[in-house]
This record gives sequence, structure tokens and C-alpha cells, in this order.
Amino acid sequence: KDGGDAVRITTTAAPESYVSWSADSRRLVYTSERSGTMTLHEYDFATEKELQLTTGPGNDAGAAFSPDGKSIVFVRNSRSLMVMDAATKQTKELANFYTDPAPLFGADSFKWSPDGRWIAYLTYTPETRSYTNVNVVSVDGGPARPISFLANSNSNVVAWSPDGSFLLFDTNQRTEDNLIARIDLSLRTPKFREDQF
Repeated sequence: KDGGDAVRITTTAAPESYVSWSADSRRLVYTSERSGTMTLHEYDFATEKELQLTTGPGNDAGAAFSPDGKSIVFVRNSRSLMVMDAATKQTKELANFYTDPAPLFGADSFKWSPDGRWIAYLTYTPETRSYTNVNVVSVDGGPARPISFLANSNSNVVAWSPDGSFLLFDTNQRTEDNLIARIDLSLRTPKFREDQF
């Protein structure tokens, strides 16, 4: 942030994308295409070493560390929301969903909750491929739950409030301007003027 010489940490000719910092700024996770498919890699600044996290014929992209740095969420083949234990490198599928293939889907289309217990993500309806809404899924397992029900043509970004009490996401209809929608995750008691008496 104070300027200085840039430091190159990868030396391959292949494209690398979807770069994400760990919360403590000690590690980076990113997607590389050096093996012919998109695989996840981690760079550790303390050891100055790179580690390949995923292998296989599929495409893994869009990785992001959990707030405590113990887990990594990512998208596999544009159809599976996956989570990896950062220590053991074991992966499991959290949800089946529908998104555009990389590099078309945005890294902000899924986000960890501030407490690291939930992941909110944008997915479209496969039958129409046009209505994109927000779902949440627990990292501990269980079914994903839809929490928005709008006829969105486009949504690209979802974000949690710092206290985890609500979500924001962008929404628009075809050629109309984008709007910001808010989803409250707990009931809000309405305030009436009569309460003053």
C-alpha cells in the first residue's frame, strides 16, 4: 500500500485469475490454467512456496478463504459449490447450482458470512436461465435455501452486512438500471407512531 517494487510470485505462461487473499494477508489462493484445466493454487508468503490444491479434469475457480482462514470455498465446473479444509485439503460439495462458466462468473457472486458458518451465492433457474436469485447454504451441511424470489434478469454481486443480519445484492430487469435489494435475515419489528403514546 505504500508503493515499491512489485514482486512476481508465479512464473508460468498460463493465465491465472480469481486471486483472493486470506484474512491475515499471509496467503493467496488463485486459479491457474497451466495444466490445461483450471486448478486452484495457494501461495504462502512466509515460505515463499506455491502449493497446487486441486487436480483433475474439471475446472475449479473463484476460490475464497473463510474469515478464519480454515476453509476455502470455490466453484467446480460451474455446477458445484465446493468447500475445502485448508489444512487437510479435503473437499466436499455444499450445493448443486447453476452459474456461468469461468471466466464469465464473478468472484463476488458468492460470499462467506462474517461468522464463517454460511455461504450466500447467486444461482439462476436452469429451466429459464434468466431468473437469478440468492441462496444460502450451511458449511456444516444440509440443504441450500433460497432467500430471494425476484424475476431478476441479472445479478452479479452478493454481500453480507458486517454483523450478518442482512444481505445485499444487485438486481435488474433486462435493459433497466441496476438496483440494490436488501434481504433481512431476522424479523424486524415495525415501529408505529402510536408506540409513542
